[in-house]
Parts: sequence; structure tokens; C-alpha cells
Amino acid sequence: LLLSLAAPRSCPEIRIRACIEGCAALGEAHGAPLLGGDLTAHHGGLSLVVTALGDAPDDPPGRDRGQAGDAILLTGPVGGSGLGRHLDLVPRLVAGRALHAAGLRAMMDVSDGLALDLFRLARASGLVAELESVTVHPDAERAAGARSALDHALFDGEDHELLAAGPPAALVDFLAAPEGAGCHRIGHLRAPLAGEQPGLVLRLGPSPRPFDPADPRAFVHGR
Repeated sequence: LLLSLAAPRSCPEIRIRACIEGCAALGEAHGAPLLGGDLTAHHGGLSLVVTALGDAPDDPPGRDRGQAGDAILLTGPVGGSGLGRHLDLVPRLVAGRALHAAGLRAMMDVSDGLALDLFRLARASGLVAELESVTVHPDAERAAGARSALDHALFDGEDHELLAAGPPAALVDFLAAPEGAGCHRIGHLRAPLAGEQPGLVLRLGPSPRPFDPADPRAFVHGR
């Protein structure tokens, strides 16, 4: 790992050291030692940029590798991360490696919300994702008010779970293995119908509806 840290002159040294030590400890726990980076003072707020360097497998998964008929898996419940869960995440590195080894080809993390990120995976693969169920996190239930828990689960983001797609048989085998604990099948990929664009269809209510990436509830950087 490389860490670039920029802080205002008013930032206490103890906080800067805590950031560096925290990055080093978490990296070491996952086999990625902190080797260096950059430290500077500036007029903005505290900013940290981490670069991770490593080796990829010969056939790494990508969001563009889904195939029609693939089942879609989510590694854990989503929604309500703004209550603080996003500040104490556990990187899904073990699950990612196990999913790849099990034969799931398409994969990406859920950081900008389940609906938007699943839309991106399906669009990159030139397919339509049918979302049939969602595992709602208890934090989404606690955050519910003007917006429903399901709404939080679809749009909140910063869940840091993984989406994966692959042959249904591979998914069944993965879910039956110890690594599959807490993971759930949430839908499938299919070819677009005549006149239909690649993307996402939500089948979570009485009638299916296409997901619009311009939905104001979806997180878009800079908006």
C-alpha cells in the first residue's frame, strides 16, 4: 500500500499518526504492508488516498463478464450504512477469491448503492439484470422513516459487499460451502428483449419496473 495524506496545519499530530498506523495495521492484516507514500500540509480538510498494488490472477473477474442465464449473488445485507457501519468495514477479500475460484465470472463491489451498481454490472455485460429479492440490513430498518428500509437497501451505498454473477450450478455449490454463509441469490441476468437497453429491472413489487440511473435517490459522484 501507498498512502498520500494531506492535512491542514491545525490537524493534531496524534490524529495524523493514528491515520497512518490504522492504514498500516489494516493492510498488514490482509497481506498488504504500507510501504510509503506522501505527507503534506494544505488549506483544505484531512484527505487520505490509498493506492494498492498487487498481482491479479490469470483470468481476473470483471463487471463485463456476465452471461445470459447467470445467477446473481450478493455477499451480505445492504442499506443504512450511513449510521456508521461504513466506517468499520471488513474488506470482502476472502469472499471475492472464493467466488472467483467457484466459477463466478462477473464481480464488483457495492459502493454506490445496490441498484446503481447492479445496473452498471449488467450494462457492462450487455445484459439485463432481473433483481428479484434484496437482503435488507437491520441498519436500513433503523434508518427507515420518510424512506422505506427497502429504499435504503437499494440506494444508500457504502455497503462494501460484493455482487457476483455466474452459472447457477456454481452459485448453488458456493452457497452450500462455508464461504457462502451470509450470501444470497438475488436475481439473474438475461439478454435484452427487442428494443430494450441493457440495464436493470426491479421485480420487488406487484409489477416489474426498469431502473433509471438518473433516479435522484441513486448516488452519482458530483451530483
